[in-house]
Amino acid sequence: MSVRPPTSRVLQLHQQLNTQNSSSRRRLLSLDVGDKYVGVAVSDPTNTYAMPMGSILRKRPVVNGSSLRPPTTSTKLRSHPSSNKSSRAPHNKNLIDVPRPIIEVSGQIRTIIEENDVISVIVGLPVLPRHVAISSRMIIPDKISPNTTAFTTPQTIKTQNFIHDLQTNGQLNFDFLWWDETYTSSMARDSLREEHSCVIKGQQAEKEFLDSQAACIILEAFLEHMNELAKRSVAKPNN
Repeated sequence: MSVRPPTSRVLQLHQQLNTQNSSSRRRLLSLDVGDKYVGVAVSDPTNTYAMPMGSILRKRPVVNGSSLRPPTTSTKLRSHPSSNKSSRAPHNKNLIDVPRPIIEVSGQIRTIIEENDVISVIVGLPVLPRHVAISSRMIIPDKISPNTTAFTTPQTIKTQNFIHDLQTNGQLNFDFLWWDETYTSSMARDSLREEHSCVIKGQQAEKEFLDSQAACIILEAFLEHMNELAKRSVAKPNN
């Protein structure tokens, strides 16, 4: 399966981003889709690097049929959760996570898109890399096409279903592009240990930070790829 958009689409997107007036440059958004949180990042005005935007809650804790966090349509992201201790749900062994209505989640994403003049959304897609599948003997090399670079996993399907749900039930008709998110979670954890170990406290706060940081890594990888393709396209001699 392919986890990168076609080169022609990437170059088209680069052109769209760079044909705007300097005072109204459009941006890119990235999503790292988790079971409980969706990490969010947005590109800077020059579309050179990514900036973390916090995370969106997909599930709310519920006990005995009553929501501990009442339904809300607020578009405020859960950024820097370590400084917001009151937002944490009290410990309860009977606590379960119940999905928020998809229309609420899509509403938050739509607002972020509108407020940042986003032109396209890059979505991290978790896949099993070819070399990992071969080394772990999960597949037989002779039985697959040499052009196959990755394989579908259960988490791949979950992410694809979530985006489909956003587009249909969430009524979020927008341009979504897939990008390989392999190893981004471990990279985000490394960043947490190296830079924020004294700031982010608590398992929940750490998870929210990791999702947002993973979204940054996804977006920066895409930006680097897009800008490199654009440079090669300009440098390529005309035939």
